[in-house]
Amino acid sequence: MKGFRRRWSFGGALLALALILAGTVPAGAQDEQPVNLDLHRAVELALEHNVQLALARREVEAAETALAQARASALISPSPATLLQAEAGLRLAQRSLALTEQNVAYEVESAYYDVLRLENLLAVLDDSLEASRRQLEVAKSRRDAGVATDVDVLRAQTSLLELEANRAQVLDNLALATARLLQVIGLPAGTEVVLDGNVVTGEAVELSLQEALAEGLENRLELAQARIGVEVAEKELELSTNDYTPELNRAQAAIKLEQAKLQLVQAEQGITLDIMRAYNEMQDAYRRLDVSRQRLAEMEENWRVVQALFEAGMATDLEVLEAQTGLTDARTGAVNAVFDYNVARAEFFQAIAREMNDR
Repeated sequence: MKGFRRRWSFGGALLALALILAGTVPAGAQDEQPVNLDLHRAVELALEHNVQLALARREVEAAETALAQARASALISPSPATLLQAEAGLRLAQRSLALTEQNVAYEVESAYYDVLRLENLLAVLDDSLEASRRQLEVAKSRRDAGVATDVDVLRAQTSLLELEANRAQVLDNLALATARLLQVIGLPAGTEVVLDGNVVTGEAVELSLQEALAEGLENRLELAQARIGVEVAEKELELSTNDYTPELNRAQAAIKLEQAKLQLVQAEQGITLDIMRAYNEMQDAYRRLDVSRQRLAEMEENWRVVQALFEAGMATDLEVLEAQTGLTDARTGAVNAVFDYNVARAEFFQAIAREMNDR
């Protein structure tokens, strides 16, 4: 993925840091050297250590053993149906393992974005807190000089307390999100990690809905599993179509084949809707990037004008606080919009089963 290149204009280096999304160090730093962890490495670690994957690998091993047993038994007492079922069981276990790998990769990507999002929201709030503390001092000085009231000071104190409460909440959420990421990738709890914000992008996915549907229906492993079910049912019907198999057995095999075909159609319909939903949500999140940029530009200009008016004695403390709150909300919205898009983008690629290296 390409890094998010669009820069915002307000507040110098800190806001650029927040929205270009350079990784920062999570709370709860340990004495050990921090682990630099890009997204690809995080996925690799998860594929090595994830418990779900370990269980799926055991299922493949069990299916391999069952197939070996079926082949050995066939040397003494041939049973084409038993051998067929064992072969299909192994193929299904292998597909299930591959599907689990895809799901784990998406879970890691989602958790990775959650941590980055909260780190950047924390940076926005830290900058806002600094401005709020300065405004409180200004309000106190103006009150002492007789040009502001106790109400102005109380408003500034309330604004500061609210920001401090919001920061504490974000800090708690960051600790939880970091713990979840460490758990998913299999690192010990409390490990200090430094994430790579360059993975975040604001670029559009150049793919039409029809192209996405074609790719997804070709790649989705659930469909491959359903097709295996049809193949097995067809083979079982073929094996039961002879003069030595009771008619009821052949009828049962024919019913199983029809069921397998219907399950394949059902899977195709469900996956088609899943891809359409993910595509639409990604497109909507991308459009909202422009809305957040416009809102931020508006609030930056509003803040600049109100500050100038305040310094000229033409704006009140209340107007300054409202402008400051509006700017903080716009900056928070801009960060959230970027990450909402990247999460939606990741979910879309999950829906069409495209590997991370192919994006």
